[in-house]
Amino acid sequence: MTSKLNSKLFSDRLNYTTRIGNPFFMGPILFFNLFLNQTKNTFFGRFDSSSFKLTNNSYLRTPFIIVGTYDKNDSQTLVNYTIKTNYYTFFWIHLITVFIVLINLPFILLNEISLETFIRIVIIAIFFIRYINIYQKRKELNESFIEIFEL
Repeated sequence: MTSKLNSKLFSDRLNYTTRIGNPFFMGPILFFNLFLNQTKNTFFGRFDSSSFKLTNNSYLRTPFIIVGTYDKNDSQTLVNYTIKTNYYTFFWIHLITVFIVLINLPFILLNEISLETFIRIVIIAIFFIRYINIYQKRKELNESFIEIFEL
């Protein structure tokens, strides 16, 4: 794809919108990022003068990474990118969802209908909604990348 931005402006936007870090490592250790200010940067990842690896910058990260390169052209920048699955993060999303279900399911099945049972069902529903929502986040990640870098 071709960006309307020149290579200098493209690099500046990468620098301004990206929080530096390894986009492939996003397990439970990064729970402490919740307490850090992340509102300035849209993306989390690494880049250099010709390539980039980015994902969204939020506590509830998506298991998708934008991997690509960019080349200089006269007044535009040629950008080649793909959206890949980060299997490490995908594993943690699956693991947490299954763990929550396995812990709560026996309590739901053995207890009478009560407020506690209702709360446990709501917790399971929230995790399933989050699990289903990750595929919508892939589309949003792509749209924000296209919008910011004017592709």
